[in-house]
Amino acid sequence: MYKDSPEQSLPNIFGSFTSHLCARKFNRLTDKNAWYNVFFREITSRIDEELFAYLFVDTGRGCASIRQLIGMAVLKEGFGWSDRQMFEECEFNMAVMRALGFHNLYDKAPVLSTYYDFNGRLQEFEEVYGVDLLQICFESLSKEQVKYYEVCGKKIRMDSKLIQSNIAVCTRLQLVISVIQHCMVAYKKCLDIRLSEQSDIDLLERLLSHAADNITFHINKSEQILLFEQLGLLMKKLVHLYSDSESEQYQILKRCYLDQYSDQRPDDPNQPPDPKSAKDIRSSALQSASDQDAAFRKKGQGSNEQKVKGFQANITETCGSGLRLILNTQLVKANVSETDLFLKGITTSACVSQQTVERVWTDAGYDGYINRLELVNLGVLKWHMAKNKGMQLTYEFRLENGHIFVNDLKTNKEHIAEKLPNGNWRIPNERSQKMPYKYWDQRTMQSYIAMIQLRPERGQEQYELRAPVESTIHEMFHRLKAGKSKYRGLTRNKMAVRHRALWVNMSRIGRHLCLLDKNRAKLAENAKKAA
Repeated sequence: MYKDSPEQSLPNIFGSFTSHLCARKFNRLTDKNAWYNVFFREITSRIDEELFAYLFVDTGRGCASIRQLIGMAVLKEGFGWSDRQMFEECEFNMAVMRALGFHNLYDKAPVLSTYYDFNGRLQEFEEVYGVDLLQICFESLSKEQVKYYEVCGKKIRMDSKLIQSNIAVCTRLQLVISVIQHCMVAYKKCLDIRLSEQSDIDLLERLLSHAADNITFHINKSEQILLFEQLGLLMKKLVHLYSDSESEQYQILKRCYLDQYSDQRPDDPNQPPDPKSAKDIRSSALQSASDQDAAFRKKGQGSNEQKVKGFQANITETCGSGLRLILNTQLVKANVSETDLFLKGITTSACVSQQTVERVWTDAGYDGYINRLELVNLGVLKWHMAKNKGMQLTYEFRLENGHIFVNDLKTNKEHIAEKLPNGNWRIPNERSQKMPYKYWDQRTMQSYIAMIQLRPERGQEQYELRAPVESTIHEMFHRLKAGKSKYRGLTRNKMAVRHRALWVNMSRIGRHLCLLDKNRAKLAENAKKAA
């Protein structure tokens, strides 16, 4: 039977913190705006444990408090601790203990094995059922905070961040070697090596006896190319000798083989495959045997170029006056475009804030035909973008009295666009005598019309409201070392982002409360002087 745990322990006259502290320490520990007291009020005490009852349908919930388990994970991400540091702080740091709802010196935090078991259940539940319980919990807490602190959700902004997975940088040859090692070590332990030719067995023994970088370090470029071709034939034979149902490692081996080689005769195991050229390898190809979810992304140009093997996080926050909170976090594979994250960020933010989104600030990475049309349908009034995607426009469009006016920026002449029976649009083309008309298809014109409706009026762009989202990205991910996560896998990195967002919102609420108290004190002082 599932049963909720108490929000906090009951103070004991002999074991309570407050019974053993001097006045100064007592005042600091009980300060309502101290981070640990804000943490308890905004996170620990507000977590709905009933939401996580699905994780314990078969076994029943253990003695550990789910509130404390989630709180421990948020504290870990907030301070950037290791698991051992987190456990020590939860055991011996009085402020951290208070944040988790402990009031007595003898109160015990959940042990690490329980902490790992809970995180494992969360990951397994999402992978099996596709339901992110931690995201639901985050949205529930954020909804309460928005309502209580009267946060304005009508204005939002968003930005994204590429995150490197915790995998080693490797060449294609090293990747193939590591995948073969990862797969065949398991079969070797079971004495299940089915290769028949001695040359293949010798090659496999060579691979299993050294690390991938040790093998490639001692051979030149031409030898590496030859070895890459030999490994293609070896992988093809292994794919034929084993099957999907035998192990998970086999699926990784087969996926890597299909990613790296093209096979003209797949039915003949003795016919060597051809290595694919680098440009033919998809961004969704396997990047490491240790992380099957990581994807490749190349973003930017020149000094701003980024190459990442991992994931992309998308953050949506409010940007009205007063307290600003994160309303939505998304984590996807790195090769997913920002345009695919845009609409979900807006609709989820509107659901959390329970307010209609009226204005959105983003960069041009989120611009797209579907997004323009859907934003109009959602009732968003203005989309503030400094630039649009694509080449610089040489025509300017405006709507007036039901007509579309097109201004040719090269000739500085304006025409009323004419709609043709096939749905296309045209205007007289004064740039060329060979083509008397300039045409736009229906899709392109719909996109331009939507952008006209969404573009803010001149002088009301307020582009400066988008820039602070960069500081939010820093606040969220500054704990990453060189942009590299401590975790592997999409689900585990999702959990880290959710925990980090909870911490950031809690920190902002704490700063907001301190500012309110300071303003109240200042007003009281001014009133006293005036009297």
